[in-house]
Amino acid sequence: MKKLTAFLSFVLCICMLLPAYPVTAAIKQTDPYAAGEPMIGDGENDYDFSGLQTYAIGTEPGIDTAVYTYNGQTTYTNSNCTLKWTVPNTTEGGNTMSAMQGLNVGTTYCYAAKIDGNDAYCDVTRINMNTGDKTVMSYYSSTTATSEGSNNTMGHANDITVVGIDGVNYMYVATMEKGTAITRLKIDGTKLMLTGYFKLVNASGDSISVSAIKQIKVSGGYAYFLLKSGNTFYNFKVSSTAKGGSASSPTAVNVYKVFTIDTRNAVFAKSNSSAGTYDVDDWTNQGFGYNKQEGVVYVPIWDSSTPSRNVVICYNVKDNIDTWLDTTKNLSNRVYPTKTSFMIQNTSYSQYEIESVGFRTGQDSTGDLKMYYNTNCSSSGGEGVYSCSYTSGSGDMTSLADGQVLWTTKYDANGGTGTTSTTYHIRGISTKLRANEFTRSGYTFAGWHRTLKADGKWLYTDADGTARWYAKGSQPATSVLALYANEQSVSKLTGSNGDTVTCYAQWTPASTGTTTFYIQYDANGGTGTMADTKVVYGTSTAIRTNTFTRAGYVFSGWTAYRRNKAQWCYKTINASTISDEWLTVADDSSAMIRKTYPDGASVSKTTSVDRDIVTFYAAWTRVANGKTPTSIPQGSSFTLGGTLESTTDMYTATVQVKNSAGTVVASHSASPLGMTYDLSKANASINFSTLAVGNYTYEVLIGLLNSSSPFSVTVLSQGFEVINAAKLELTDTAAATGAYTLGDAYFSGFDSGITASELKTLFKYDINIADASGKAVTDTGVMGTGYVISCNGESRITVLSCDTNGDGVISITDYAVLRKHISQSNTLTGAFEKAADANGDAAANTTDLVILRRLLSE
Repeated sequence: MKKLTAFLSFVLCICMLLPAYPVTAAIKQTDPYAAGEPMIGDGENDYDFSGLQTYAIGTEPGIDTAVYTYNGQTTYTNSNCTLKWTVPNTTEGGNTMSAMQGLNVGTTYCYAAKIDGNDAYCDVTRINMNTGDKTVMSYYSSTTATSEGSNNTMGHANDITVVGIDGVNYMYVATMEKGTAITRLKIDGTKLMLTGYFKLVNASGDSISVSAIKQIKVSGGYAYFLLKSGNTFYNFKVSSTAKGGSASSPTAVNVYKVFTIDTRNAVFAKSNSSAGTYDVDDWTNQGFGYNKQEGVVYVPIWDSSTPSRNVVICYNVKDNIDTWLDTTKNLSNRVYPTKTSFMIQNTSYSQYEIESVGFRTGQDSTGDLKMYYNTNCSSSGGEGVYSCSYTSGSGDMTSLADGQVLWTTKYDANGGTGTTSTTYHIRGISTKLRANEFTRSGYTFAGWHRTLKADGKWLYTDADGTARWYAKGSQPATSVLALYANEQSVSKLTGSNGDTVTCYAQWTPASTGTTTFYIQYDANGGTGTMADTKVVYGTSTAIRTNTFTRAGYVFSGWTAYRRNKAQWCYKTINASTISDEWLTVADDSSAMIRKTYPDGASVSKTTSVDRDIVTFYAAWTRVANGKTPTSIPQGSSFTLGGTLESTTDMYTATVQVKNSAGTVVASHSASPLGMTYDLSKANASINFSTLAVGNYTYEVLIGLLNSSSPFSVTVLSQGFEVINAAKLELTDTAAATGAYTLGDAYFSGFDSGITASELKTLFKYDINIADASGKAVTDTGVMGTGYVISCNGESRITVLSCDTNGDGVISITDYAVLRKHISQSNTLTGAFEKAADANGDAAANTTDLVILRRLLSE
C-alpha cells in the first residue's frame, strides 16, 4: 500500500480522536433462555472455540514455530516462509518506484508491481521462478508504439493478474480508481503494451473501483475474473478479445456482488495448546490469491498498528465459483474462514506488509506447490517475493461454519444517528461486538441492551452475575437488563440457527454542570413507552404517572435500580425504624424488602452521581390460578385458592369480604415479605358458610413499603352472591322409603288422612301449602289431591291416590266421581285424573273402579 507520511499522520490523528468508552465489568455469558433451562448446544460443536480469548494487539504468545495445530485448527507462521527474490526499486520520470503492490504467480514467471508515492508511475518486475532471473519490464503506450515510455497507466497497481488468451498473455491491473478501474496490457516477452481500460459498473449503475483482481478461467470466448473491494467480491466477465477503451472513454462492464468474506470469525492456532481470533476489523484488507486446484481464495490482511504482522485467511469457494461467475444479479452469499490459516509476523522489519498471494500454475502433484506472497517492506532487503513450505492441497479447507449455528448481530441507534455495521457470528467462536459508531447529541454511549429475534427474549444479568435470556416481565425481580460494553466479546448468545440478535444503544446524558440524574421507565413485561424524567439532585421532582399496561396484571408501583453502582433500593425493617438502603442483590438479607414507589411519588436524592441513570421498573401483581367465588348457596362453604404473584416485595397481603354496604364481614391478613403468597391460607380465617343471603365483594389487596407506612394496591375486586338454596327436596329419610314420588309437576305417595304439618316433615326445607284457590292451609288441615306445595319459587300439586274429589278422604263419593268419568258424564283432569289412576297405567278406567270398590269394601 502507499507509503505516505501524510496518510499515516492522518490515521494517527483519527485514532487520537476516537472516544474513550467506559469499561463495563465482564458479564458471565450462558445460553439458557430462562433460569433452569439447559445450556443450548453444549458439546454440539466439533470445534468449540467459546473459551478462546480474542488477543489484544501485542499480547499474544510469541510465534517461533513453523506451524501450530490446536483443536483441528492449523496455522502456518513466518518460520514457514523464506525470501526467494528481492524486487528492486526503479526510477521513472524522476520518481522512485519503491512501494510493492500487486503480484501474479504463473507457471514460469511471477510478476511484481512497484509504484511511486503518488500513484503516478509503476514498474513491473518479471522473475523467472526456475532461474531467479529478474527483468524490469519495458512499457509501451499501445500495441503499435515503437518507443518505450513511462508506465503511468496502472494507478495504484494494487493487484495484477495474467491471462493466457489464444497463446498471448495479457495483464489486468486493479488501479483502485473509478472510471479506469481495470487496465489491460499485452505481454510481449519483457514488454508491457497498453490495450485499454475498463470501467466497472455495479448493479445500481454506479462506477466503482476495486482493490484486487484474479483471473479464474477462460471459457466460451470470455475471460472470467474475481474482483475484490474490501470484503466484497464481484464477478468480472469480459470478452476475451475486448481490449478496453481509452482513459476518457473506457469500456463499461457490469459487475455483480457474488460473495462477502467473513474475517471476524477466523481462528488461528497460536500454539499447540491454544487458539483464538484477532481483531482484524481495523486491519488493512489487501489483494488476494486464488488456487484453482483447491478452489480456495487466500486473503492477506495487514495490521497497520503492528506493521510487521499479517494474517492470511482461506475461503473455500470451490463448489459455487462457476455459478457465481455467470450471475447477472447481486448475490448475498457469505463465505466463512476455513480451518487452515496463516499468521505471518516478521519482527526483523518495522514494516512487513503482505500485498498479495499466489500459487504456481500448471503444476502436477510433484511440481512446485508452495504458496508465494510479496511484501511491501521497510527495508529493500526484505522487500520481495517469499515462499512458504505450506503446499497446495495440504490444508484442511473445511469452513468453520459447516454444521454450526450461525447468527447475526444488528445494531440499533435507539435515539441516536449514524450506522453501525451488522456483524456475523459462528456459535462457539469468541468475537467482539462492533465498536459503536452511533452518536446522539447531548449523550454519551453507555453500552448495549440485547434482544433475540427468534423468541423476543432480552438478555438480563441475574443476581449471580450470569447473563440469561428472559421474556420481559418473566425475569427474576433481582435481574436487570444486561449492559454489554463497547466491543464486548461474545460467543454463544443464541442456539437458533439464523437468529438475529439486536443491540440497542444505551445513552447517558451529557453533564449539565449541575449534579443531575435521569429516571428511565421500564415496562417490565408491559407495553407502551414513557419519556425520561430529569432530576436535579436535591430538587423534589414527581415521577411520571404510569401509562404502561400489561394484560392480566395490576400496576402496583415502581422499583428503582441505580445503574452506576448496580444497586436496588430496599427497605430495612426492624423494631424501631424502616429506612432506605441502596444495595446490590448480593448484600440483600431476609431483614430487607424491595422499596416500591407509588405512582406520582417525588424523588430528589435518589443518586448523587452526576448523569447516573435510575431505572424505574414497573411493578405488576396478579392472582395466578385463582379460585374465587361467584355464586354460593347459603350455608355452603367455599375454598379459596391461587397464588398472589408480584414483581416487587409485598409487605402485607389482605383477603377480605365486604357486604353490599361496604362493611368488611370476613378477612385474612398476612406479611409475605416476598413476591408470592398462597391465597389458600385465607381459608383459615374466612368462612363463607356463615354469610347471609345477599351480594358481596371479594377483594385481594397488597401493602407495599415506600415510607414508614405501606400503601395499598387492590389486586382483585370481584362481586359474588350468596343465594337461598332452599328447594322442594325430600328429606333423606323420606326419600329412603321409596314411597314418595316428587315429579316434575306432582307430588304423590302420601297416605290419606295426613295433615299439612305432617306433610311438611317429609321435606328438607320449609314449604308452603295452599289450596286450589291459593289460600294457605293450616297445619291441621287434612291433605288431599289438588293442593299446591311450594318452596323458594318451586311448586308441585299433590296427588292422593283414589281421592278423586280432593277432600283427603277415600269414600263412596270418590267411587261415584270415577264412575261418572268413565261414563263421560263428568271428566277428570290434571291431578284428579292422576288420582283416579289407581293402578298407575296412565288411564282412569273400569280397572281403577274395581280397585277403588275393593278398597272401600275393606
